[in-house]
Amino acid sequence: MKELKDTITIFQNFACTKKERLDFVTENVPKLAKVWGDYNHHINYNHTQYFEEYHKLYKNNYPNLTMYNDLTKDWALIALSMLQEIDTPYILNYAEDFECNMTKEDWENFAKEAIFEKEIKFVNLTKIRKYTRDEERKMGNYTDGKYGYYYKAKDSPPTRVSGTGIFEREWYIQILTEFVEKRDEFIDKIPYGYLELPNCLEGYLDYDRGIRTYGEMQCGIPKKDIFVHWDAVTQQAEYVNKQTGVAKGNARDHDDYWNR
Repeated sequence: MKELKDTITIFQNFACTKKERLDFVTENVPKLAKVWGDYNHHINYNHTQYFEEYHKLYKNNYPNLTMYNDLTKDWALIALSMLQEIDTPYILNYAEDFECNMTKEDWENFAKEAIFEKEIKFVNLTKIRKYTRDEERKMGNYTDGKYGYYYKAKDSPPTRVSGTGIFEREWYIQILTEFVEKRDEFIDKIPYGYLELPNCLEGYLDYDRGIRTYGEMQCGIPKKDIFVHWDAVTQQAEYVNKQTGVAKGNARDHDDYWNR
């Protein structure tokens, strides 16, 4: 029987020089290790600041780790290079500010259904709550699985190819290669059009270049949120409250801290 750990590689390419984000990741990684600890991890940290701290953190939690410190300011080129060293048919790419919201059982139930039964090429894992509401499902052409909802790319609720998701490796290489070849034509029109950011790729893969252009390709979303995005209004406020010892309503009330 196929094993998920032999099917999916965990993939990250990021830089984050804020101490509060490092603290968040330090708390989050041991939670993720309970789910993916035996998976292969290929992670690039695109900065020198805090590299040793991140490297130690990942090494202590992910025994099958390949860690890079490629400082090239081009997210897509680094990603393509990393993908050449990955031999699993799928990769899971996620941003470092996504908090674990799942058990190993939650993950395996959904991932096995999505990959082995439904043979998806893409699973959207970004802010999926609005796409799993009853009214949204009634509007879409979803197939109801036990642990996820499934649909053809042409019927995708969002138009964008989300950066955080499960990707068939060959398809991910295809869309990254297209982006690198054509991005100069569109760079001035892409929101967050900075080549060192993954947002640049996301901005390119939207609307008339987005997920719906892939027609019959099988996609999915889990019924349960497996990630929660670390957002400025709630979790950052909790962090600053802890650091300052001064409880305030939300992150925007802590201007003196963020502007220091």
